Amino acid sequence: MLWYVIGTAALALWFGGGVIAGFVAPQAAFGVLTDRVLAGTIAGTVLGRYATISLISGLVYIAAWFFSRLTARPWRKRTLLVVVVGLLLIAFSEWYVTPRIIALRSQFGSSGAPPDLRAPFDSLHRLSVILFSVQWVLSGVAIALHGGTKKGSEHFV
Repeated sequence: MLWYVIGTAALALWFGGGVIAGFVAPQAAFGVLTDRVLAGTIAGTVLGRYATISLISGLVYIAAWFFSRLTARPWRKRTLLVVVVGLLLIAFSEWYVTPRIIALRSQFGSSGAPPDLRAPFDSLHRLSVILFSVQWVLSGVAIALHGGTKKGSEHFV
């Protein structure tokens, strides 16, 4: 039961962090700051920290999943698969997409993106938003699969 609680907490942190990092913080930054480049930098920093928290949360869930196999009946393999796919999307975004966004953003002046960099930046930003959205939805799906049982030890089926 301990591993179940740890796994549930890890998934809740992943999902809840996405609400703050993806919806609350960027809206606040762009709503308060007049400098869109600064607001984007703040939003990107928050999302980067969220990615780290998500990776750690996903790895904690995976560890709890494996430890549960040693101490009780194993959890659903579907949930593990959803978590692994979500982690792969986060890793791709953090180690492929985000560095390219940062490289483009470093070429921006105080007035924003130059015209020749606008299209590649917008494409990468769109991809980043899609990857965030899909992995965040997967964290919610993982919660539903993880906790979607009737009662007692059935959640280990």
